[in-house]
Amino acid sequence: MRLLQLAAAAITCGVGPVQAQASDEPLVIKGLDFVGNKAIDDFTLGVSIATSNSSFFARTIPFSLLPLGRKRYLDERELRRDVVRVILLYRQSGYPDVTVDTLIERGKRDVHVKFLITEGKPLLVSSVQVTGVDGYVPAGRIRNNLPLRKGEPFNRFLMQASQDSLTKWLRNAGFPFAEVFKNYSISEGKADVVLEADRGPLARIGQVSVDGTQQVSESVVRNILAFREGDLFSARSLLESQRNLYRSNMFDFASVELQDSLDSTELDSLVDIRVRLTEGSFKRVRLGFGYGTIDCFRTLTTATVNNFKGGGRTFDVGLRLSKIGAGNGGLENSICDALSNEPEERLKLNYNATVALTQPFVFSRRARATVSFAAERRSEIDAFLVESFGPELSYTILTNPNDPLTLSYSFSSGRTDADAATFCTFLNVCRIEDTREFSARSLRSVLSLNYVRDRSNSTLNPSRGTVLSIQGRFASSAIGSDSLFQFLKGIAEFASYHPIGHRSVFAWRVRLGGILAPNVSLGGGNVRFISPDERFYAGGPSTVRGFNQNELGPVVLVLDTIRVDPTGVRPPDSTIITSPIGGNRLFLANAELRLPFPGLSDRVGLVLFADAGKIFESGERLGLGQGVRVTPGVGIRVGTPIGPLRLDLGYNPYDPETAPLFRTRNGDLELVTASFDRKAPSSLIDRLRLHFSVGQAF
Repeated sequence: MRLLQLAAAAITCGVGPVQAQASDEPLVIKGLDFVGNKAIDDFTLGVSIATSNSSFFARTIPFSLLPLGRKRYLDERELRRDVVRVILLYRQSGYPDVTVDTLIERGKRDVHVKFLITEGKPLLVSSVQVTGVDGYVPAGRIRNNLPLRKGEPFNRFLMQASQDSLTKWLRNAGFPFAEVFKNYSISEGKADVVLEADRGPLARIGQVSVDGTQQVSESVVRNILAFREGDLFSARSLLESQRNLYRSNMFDFASVELQDSLDSTELDSLVDIRVRLTEGSFKRVRLGFGYGTIDCFRTLTTATVNNFKGGGRTFDVGLRLSKIGAGNGGLENSICDALSNEPEERLKLNYNATVALTQPFVFSRRARATVSFAAERRSEIDAFLVESFGPELSYTILTNPNDPLTLSYSFSSGRTDADAATFCTFLNVCRIEDTREFSARSLRSVLSLNYVRDRSNSTLNPSRGTVLSIQGRFASSAIGSDSLFQFLKGIAEFASYHPIGHRSVFAWRVRLGGILAPNVSLGGGNVRFISPDERFYAGGPSTVRGFNQNELGPVVLVLDTIRVDPTGVRPPDSTIITSPIGGNRLFLANAELRLPFPGLSDRVGLVLFADAGKIFESGERLGLGQGVRVTPGVGIRVGTPIGPLRLDLGYNPYDPETAPLFRTRNGDLELVTASFDRKAPSSLIDRLRLHFSVGQAF
């Protein structure tokens, strides 16, 4: 009866302008607006009704003249029903006096629809009383986290959410059959809400049965579970156990649930848990192929054997290749032209081959140990080349709730090759023959500690939450490193994601880093040496996008010729090689506004960003913000199963800083000038930097 009354009201006062059409030709909806709404946003109103706007291309000239986009047509019967839908939505949200009218602006073949909303005075909550939870749900949680609150509109959706929240909290506190009943009364324009909990008996976990295993032992399954027999019941632990079973990659199906009912007359009882499983394939092979502006073509191949030799072990073999097509392939002069100035040694095929064995449940069911052996050749554009091979041992424990803390020790034989001008600038070692000592193969022993606290809602494309990561690395002769490979390095990064409306996200990140190194004796003197592959670099698609890869920070310049015009005429830029030398201090900050792209599908997004960064050496006297480079830009995101494809265009407003210029003469590096003035960009296009990659910048 109430619905019929609303429908009648809608017909008499809500849709007066809607009249029968003179022609049978349907009208295309080219505009849909909501006017007067404040309590409920346009998106929520739009998805709650049947009438919807045509797509951007279908309603915008000249695109609408082409068969592009999706046209939606006016259905006057549904429009009348939509008025009722909006009224019901508002009344359920705490606005009983709402009125809704419509305004129809007709054209020959199209129509513009407006919903005119007068919200009226809201019905406010005067009190929220919760009973039956004393001693089991903290009062602070009820006060701060219950969706329905005193003084706000009496929203029945939030009342239902409050009922569900209380039920969940009780079931996580040991009451598997807790129920919460809701009631309310309305008097003098106020609503009094009562949420009454029937806790039922407190229960502990009794017998745990495991069904469906064949090759995986039952003991492995029990170690994966987040609870043990005798633990206080928690619905959260059942859900976490199910999630852990899927994460093990050994099961195609996993269910963890209560097995039977409980006698409600018992005060303290046991509940039995049933785990049902279907084992999946234990052998998996993954292949990947891609392209990057600084990697050229690249491939990834991994082979994994789960439950290797029983016990839940995992055996992995992986091979990554990059710079495919550069060097002998010649692609650095065409589609991989970002590598065009790289020396031949750094154009060779890059690889990373790894063999690893992981043993779960080491000293704890939340810990695992991994022993691996890796061989690597990795070159960083304009900066350095690293070659190494050796074993690594790591131990990872999951802190509450699921934050990995990893301690690892690696021992390898490796070398780092960089331009001789790098060593000449920092160490005053300018004979090329002497600089080779820094590039000789050495023993590298590193102790690392990593911690990650991830509270984001997605790994590939987060839209809410935070991520904190902290990394420490220590290398010393005391643990087996050669004297030229000693340092203490720390990096901390924090990222935060904030939804704006339903499809937009504001994200920001801050990263700080520092390196300390001892003095070592070399050639009768003391030097403070940090290997180029451990120094900090910035610039590129994931740091400061107004700069090319590694171009932010100090650089050295070397003439690519043995002769310099004695008259002092400026050498052509084509004869100058630029080499980033990095720094031992890092500051990085990023901010992004991720928006839906107007007129396109949900998979396509627009990003406005601003990046800031600074690479410098300890001891530099810097004021607040001095030397920090800030570059704005715009980007496009296209959603894919492996993460968003990312195309970013950054703008660099800064002229290149002066840098030392060297030339080679008689086996030595000779300083031409300590502050060579590099040529400034002559046009706007020269200040733009284009980056293409996969995945969000952070």
